[in-house]
Amino acid sequence: MPAAFRLARRLNWAWAALAAIGVSGQAGAQPPALAPDRCQVIQGVTGAEDIATDPARGLAFVSATDRFAPKTQPAAQDGLYLLRLTDKAHRMTKLMGAPADFHPHGISLVRGKADALTLMAVNHLSNGTSSVVVFDVRARGGKVTLAERRTVAGPLMQSPNDLAAVDGDRFYVSDDRTGKLLYFDGAALREAAAGLKTANGVAISPDRAHVYVAETTGRDLQTFARDPATGALSPEARLPIPGAPDNIDVAPDGSLWLAVHPDVMAFLAWFRDSAARPSPSEVFKITVANGIPASSSLIYASAGEQIGAASVGAVAGRKLFIGSTLDRKVLACELP
Repeated sequence: MPAAFRLARRLNWAWAALAAIGVSGQAGAQPPALAPDRCQVIQGVTGAEDIATDPARGLAFVSATDRFAPKTQPAAQDGLYLLRLTDKAHRMTKLMGAPADFHPHGISLVRGKADALTLMAVNHLSNGTSSVVVFDVRARGGKVTLAERRTVAGPLMQSPNDLAAVDGDRFYVSDDRTGKLLYFDGAALREAAAGLKTANGVAISPDRAHVYVAETTGRDLQTFARDPATGALSPEARLPIPGAPDNIDVAPDGSLWLAVHPDVMAFLAWFRDSAARPSPSEVFKITVANGIPASSSLIYASAGEQIGAASVGAVAGRKLFIGSTLDRKVLACELP
């Protein structure tokens, strides 16, 4: 157990929990729908853990933190990056406007009134504390900039992992250490759900009626019904996942795209030794019926040679962007 706690300090409590109980999934249960040659490798960042897309503006935002860097010397590359969907070279540009001590994890993008765009990011500070930083995204004349609007923190937020914005002020944030889902109503944080088996990815349906949470050690996707007036959640359903699920992306049609770690022990081995073989990656598409996840189909799979430790699959039109917790690349794939 002490080794698991030491690992938690460097990586995250989700993976420490997995190391402690030895969870490992099975890869290759079904053939993937996406051939590897339909994916283009994008170099430029390490640890592109989460991606949020804005197809209307032709933008994708990437959250990157180099988890191989010592905690006492965080990488200068850490931050939020911009990808333009029309750029065939898929060049990534680091966005200015973030705090000086900024090492992002999960992110969420939401469009509000008057077409206002808000980007929220979990931030793990160098002193071991964490917060959620809320940015206004300004896109004028082809230039995109960030303006920090507020920072949300508090004792309930012990190890935030991912978040889902309801609007420009309210959000849900998962806490993998406590197994809780927290809700910020614009003024205060409170508990929305508890007892989750390592709360990881979190997302909200397009109609704001359902909230989805990936339980990493539970190996399932849980759905909650959401009260639009209070933000309160009621459990609705669970969908088993063949592996350890990570981030969730919601497509415009309501389908979910879920990154999965099929071999957690290989992931942990790679994290302990950056020269080790990259761990396998999978991305599933989850069909949804009346807001409830109904079935899953394997879209992308890699033994780790093309991209390892995939943590997100984000869709924009016929493009699927795959990011990784540990790898030094992003994939841009053309869907069939």
